Amino acid sequence: MNSNFKIKLLQNLSIKKRNSGFTLIELLVVIIIIGVLAAIALPNLLGQIGKARTVEARSNLGSLDRAEQAYQAENAVFAPSPYLPIQLKWANYALGDLPAATFPASYASFSAMATTTYQQNTKNYSDAVTVDAVGTYGQIICEFIGVGGTNTAVISVVAPANAASLACPANTKSVN
Repeated sequence: MNSNFKIKLLQNLSIKKRNSGFTLIELLVVIIIIGVLAAIALPNLLGQIGKARTVEARSNLGSLDRAEQAYQAENAVFAPSPYLPIQLKWANYALGDLPAATFPASYASFSAMATTTYQQNTKNYSDAVTVDAVGTYGQIICEFIGVGGTNTAVISVVAPANAASLACPANTKSVN
């Protein structure tokens, strides 16, 4: 063969080899590494989303309790949540309270039901605020043990002997 042709052929082959890009093995290794990192990070991210939703429910129920206490101190009766002078944003929960006709002077009870029944450990909550005969206020927030669903329970607050007598139902735990 012509030596000039050999030199051009070798130069052409070396240029093609430099421009070849990634091999299939290299791409597979990168995809596997990204998959492992995603498998580690995704559960942590979803757990943080659930914690943020938990904070939303607890803080809104606590604010609702304080507004109820202030309303009761001024009017000697508890009020349904629409009549309270407070604006709450419920992005992931639906607020439930006693019907307007059933609000007694001694207690108010609410529930925060998750709008998504199973996503990111979103839990349901029950809440009560009460005042006893001597004017002592008590409040309790109960978190349901299971995630989401339609589980509701009424906190036993009817005619409490004292504000410290609030207790969570059997399938819940106190979070305040």
